[in-house]
This record gives sequence, C-alpha cells and structure tokens, in this order.
Amino acid sequence: MGYERVNRQLNSETNQNIGTLMKETVKHAARKELDHLAFLNNLIEGETCSHKERSIERRIKNAKLPCIKTLEQFNWNYPKKINRMQVENLFRLNFIEKKENIIFLGPVGCAKVI
Repeated sequence: MGYERVNRQLNSETNQNIGTLMKETVKHAARKELDHLAFLNNLIEGETCSHKERSIERRIKNAKLPCIKTLEQFNWNYPKKINRMQVENLFRLNFIEKKENIIFLGPVGCAKVI
C-alpha cells in the first residue's frame, strides 16, 4: 500500500482532517525517528483534537448566538464591586466536581449574567 493510496483514503469525506495531519505527522515522525506506534498515536491524537474543535465550532454555529463573548472581552470596570479573581476562578468549574451551586446576586442591570 503506497503513500498516495493511503493519502487518498485519508483525504476522503469521512476523514476530513486526518489527510492534512498525516503530512505533518510523517515529517515529525521522520525528524524524531518515531516508531510506527508512536506515529499512529500522534496521528490519532491530532485527529481527535481536530474533531473536538470542529464539534465545538458546529455547536456554537448551531446555537445562533447573536455574538460570541469571551471572558477576556468582559468589561471588568462595571460593576465596580466585582471580584475579578473570584469570577475567573469560577470559570475553572471546580464547583461542578464538588457538586456545588453558584448564584450571582445583585440589583437589576449589574451584569449578573456573564
């Protein structure tokens, strides 16, 4: 089985990104003198990561959100009494593992919905 045949199969619709990844992975494996199993592992890891990224992108697109806002874009100057470190710590999601709830309290219009 030649490289061209494998590359054709990997670039088919069912293997969306693995064909592109293979080129880079082959070069990396040659430089690092990786064995076949390490090469295959790197290729599968790359495809898995790519698949997850495409899945997230598709879900965000299907959600039809009016705009995408990140934590970096949040205006930390309003409200004035917000504890930035505490809020950023919540985004580590440790409360889920501890089975805790998070409630934001405050008057109307003080950016409780982040």
